[in-house]
Amino acid sequence: MSAIQKGEDFEHRIRAKLVENGIECNKTQASYRDENNKLIIIGDGNIDLFGNYQTMNYIIQCKYKNATKYKVEPKEIREFITTLSKQSSGTIGFFVTNSSYTQRCYNELNNFPKLRIVLCMENTIIHEFQRMKDIILYENENQSYSSVDNLIIDEIELDGCDGNIFGLKVIGGVVKIKNISTSNVRYKPY
Repeated sequence: MSAIQKGEDFEHRIRAKLVENGIECNKTQASYRDENNKLIIIGDGNIDLFGNYQTMNYIIQCKYKNATKYKVEPKEIREFITTLSKQSSGTIGFFVTNSSYTQRCYNELNNFPKLRIVLCMENTIIHEFQRMKDIILYENENQSYSSVDNLIIDEIELDGCDGNIFGLKVIGGVVKIKNISTSNVRYKPY
């Protein structure tokens, strides 16, 4: 089996593992055949697999090494960082190998703290997906959904209504408000 075939087989194994675990996963098309059945190589742009897992958009670069003594090098991580930086905000990047990473690969990630890149192995990818999902859920649960620094209500009239209005408990009143002004409003739509 050629090195290219081994790499493609590795990508198929990773995709199958994800799909078996309920994670939507698509393979990037790197070539096509023209009308004369000639193979046209277009490349995958450093994205072998991509998809969405419980609102988490992700891309995956699979890197198969012919021997485990060959480690992933920082240059390969830098290329993936460039690819991830072109994706929509919040996209997670998973770099998967059958080998290992040099310490310089991990150091490279420290230069880009705003990007989320997970370096993992074939046997840890599912665990890493679940870990990232949990991190994102935790962050979303602990973010304020809305906040207002200043709220000014001009000419409020309460008469015959029950309820809670902006933290004010209203019992038996009708609410009439002429003007409301706010500043520094922040909200999370979903």
